[in-house]
Amino acid sequence: MYKSKDRQTLPLFPELFPLGGGLQRNNRWMKLSRVMPWDNLEEVYRRYFSEGMGRPAKDSQLMIGLLVVKHIEGISDEKAVEAFMENPYIQAFCGHETFVVETNIVDPSLLSRSRKRLGKEFFEKFESEILGVLIEKKVIHPKDHMMDATVVPANIEYPTDVKLLN
Repeated sequence: MYKSKDRQTLPLFPELFPLGGGLQRNNRWMKLSRVMPWDNLEEVYRRYFSEGMGRPAKDSQLMIGLLVVKHIEGISDEKAVEAFMENPYIQAFCGHETFVVETNIVDPSLLSRSRKRLGKEFFEKFESEILGVLIEKKVIHPKDHMMDATVVPANIEYPTDVKLLN
């Protein structure tokens, strides 16, 4: 069972929500949060849960946000949950309005179970939607080329200490 979170209604007293007003808008997690298609991803996420049966699932923004953090940072499930508990920007990215200190919000094993449940189809759609939005918002530029050291001519000499003395 999945219950959608109301993301349209703004808080009545925003000053009571410390994450809402005290975080810098130019932080990378805050920028990424603004361009993420949360509503589209929630619709995809909702399809994997039955209606009215079972315990309610974790919020889609929390689960998808943790998976994004895990892949961007290249860390394990345990480290992603640890980063979530320590970093208010990651908590805001994952949809929390206040700083979370309870350790029972999410367990690292829940991430691996959700990856198995959601499957390959979800992650293909997830990746294509995210890349499309990031390209559209000009966060990433797919036509830019990267250069690495394999294309630099090998006949360039770098000064060594002996050559500097001479």
